[in-house]
Formats: sequence, structure tokens, C-alpha cells
Amino acid sequence: ADMAVAPLSSTAERRKAIKFSYPYYLEYTTVILQPPDPNDTKWKTFLKPFTYHVLICVAVSLFLGTCILYFIENSNPFYECNTGNDIQSFSDVFWYLYGALLTQGGESLPTSLAGRKFIGFWWLFCIMLVATYSGNLVAFLTISRVEVPFDTLAGMSQQSDYKWGTLGGSAFTTLFLVSFQ
Repeated sequence: ADMAVAPLSSTAERRKAIKFSYPYYLEYTTVILQPPDPNDTKWKTFLKPFTYHVLICVAVSLFLGTCILYFIENSNPFYECNTGNDIQSFSDVFWYLYGALLTQGGESLPTSLAGRKFIGFWWLFCIMLVATYSGNLVAFLTISRVEVPFDTLAGMSQQSDYKWGTLGGSAFTTLFLVSFQ
């Protein structure tokens, strides 16, 4: 044949036998995916505002803050002259700082200036953390972000969640056969 008017795509194999002219129409390829079920990961929504690095840092800061405040309160010379150290045990310090992290506070405050300054900085940390978390949580609940399970043809062929196919006899059939061999 001297001329063909058909959906005939130019591929490397076809260029060996045919001299293609400039195409008069370009058809773009689209991959259509079924959206993931939102109920599968709905229980993880409260963890999404912070990465696991931030959650680990918060847990470490809670433990270190407990150790520091316990040391401040039990080695403070202020309590040698004055009585009234309400925070005496390690668990009291931990539960107070944990309650502050959840913006609930606690029953007793340190009486010493050093302990009160530490508690003041801890409350500032907690307020900033809660404000950041709640702002990010609202954003995550408002905007749904769909993550693509693959971004290359090799990734598409290696995954097992999505079944894929193409029309027979098209340039994509040849492309897939050559790509995955």
C-alpha cells in the first residue's frame, strides 16, 4: 500500500518497514484507576497529621521532660526550706506532663521557680503541638489525597492489586510485549 489512513501508531518495529509522515492527530494515553476504598484507612486518619518521626519525637520529649522535671523537683534546694512539694513520684510527673500534652492539666503544680518555668515551657510546647495537630487534622479531613499505586509501566506490571489490559493489535500491545521481556 502506498498510503494508510488508520489509527496506526509509529513504533520502533513499524518504523523499520514503513516510512511515517508527520501525524495529523496525536492520541494521548490515559490510565483509569478505581479509587481506593476510603473505609480501609479511615481508622488511620488521626495519625496522618504527623509523620511517625514527629510522633516518636513527642514520645521521647515526654519521657525526657518527665526525667528533667523529676530531677528538678527532687534535687531543688527550695524544698529544703519550704514544704509543699506536691509532685513527688516519677509517675506523678509523667501523668502531669501527659495530661498537659492532652490539654487536661493536672492536680498539682510545682512550687519552686525552676519547676514552674519548666511547666510553663512545657505548656507552650503542648499548645503549639495541639494547634499544629488540629490544623493539620482539619486539612486532612477536608482534602482527600489519592495516592497512585504505581508510576511506571514496570510498577504496573509488578503490582497485584489492579488488573490491567489494553486493546489488542494496538501499539500498546507491542510496547508491553517488548517492555516486559
